[in-house]
Amino acid sequence: MSTKPILQTTADLASSQTAGAPSNFRAGDTSGVAVPAGFVGRKIQASFVNTVAAATTVIQQAATISVPSGVWMIIGVGTLARNGASLSDDCGVIVGTTSASNAGTTVGIDQVQCAAPITATASASVSTAPVVVSLSATTNYYLNVYAYYTAGSPRWHGSITAVCIA
Repeated sequence: MSTKPILQTTADLASSQTAGAPSNFRAGDTSGVAVPAGFVGRKIQASFVNTVAAATTVIQQAATISVPSGVWMIIGVGTLARNGASLSDDCGVIVGTTSASNAGTTVGIDQVQCAAPITATASASVSTAPVVVSLSATTNYYLNVYAYYTAGSPRWHGSITAVCIA
């Protein structure tokens, strides 16, 4: 009886990594290489910087991403810099399918009481919990932000991210 190695070549190793895996599974790549469209691990992200908060209680669109069909995990993160503003209540981030609104399909929302804990020069970060969506067609998702304040000009920065998970 002869013994033969299970994996003989680099090609054998590469093909064994994906044997029996779903068609959108991709074996590891070189660090820093973007994951191609249609594969698990693909990331879509939009960032925004120094967006001045609209008039108090107004929800405004800060960023948008176009997410293709598939199963995705989406999260929104925003940091509110008080910037000398007088905050009167809460501030928050909303991820949904309607721009500048909490109407429509809202998939993630988080708010925090900002008035007391944020000093005039400090900031607070808020994020939505990761939400999984299954899409049959390309859908736009918006990161909307708001802050209740009475004076000054608070500023937002942050991002909305979708990662393909299946």
